[in-house]
Amino acid sequence: MFRFDISDGSEKRLTSGVGVWAAFSPDGKWIVFTRYADKVSLCKVSIDGGEPIKLFDGAGLMPAVSPDGKLIAFIGIKDKKWGMSIIPFDGGEPVKMFDTKWQSYKGGKSPLQWTPDGRAINYPVMNDNVSNIWRQPIDGGSPVQVTNFTTDQIFNFAYSPDGSQLAMSHGTFNSDVVLIENAK
Repeated sequence: MFRFDISDGSEKRLTSGVGVWAAFSPDGKWIVFTRYADKVSLCKVSIDGGEPIKLFDGAGLMPAVSPDGKLIAFIGIKDKKWGMSIIPFDGGEPVKMFDTKWQSYKGGKSPLQWTPDGRAINYPVMNDNVSNIWRQPIDGGSPVQVTNFTTDQIFNFAYSPDGSQLAMSHGTFNSDVVLIENAK
């Protein structure tokens, strides 16, 4: 990963290897990400660079930092079970785990998004090729469906800072198969 300074165009290497699904801490001093090395792991690194700090003993994908910077939500595997977990920002064992039907995601941004008040996590779920946003309260209540689409997929979404509006990209993937014969 690199940090790019838009004021002077300089770059600074922050990590080596492959890092994806980067999420900034609210104070802008840390980047939490999934690192692909010997094992898939959840790490954080200072925006000044340095050795990444491993945060979780298990695979951790698609991290999202809470608005107060105290917690990290992610999709993880522990003891051969996938689900959404929440750990302290400094790392360690999950303080909460949820059995969610999260959607496989191909974008660079995490599909997990905290509500602005930090009391729940929003995520897309796909059923029969239709995506909808669901909300998991971190107090352990049942997940609640937020949107009610009957067609298409959600590619990305974000709530306004006050949580009153939802913006998203929503549509379909189109692809054609073409057979070309006698092409030279």
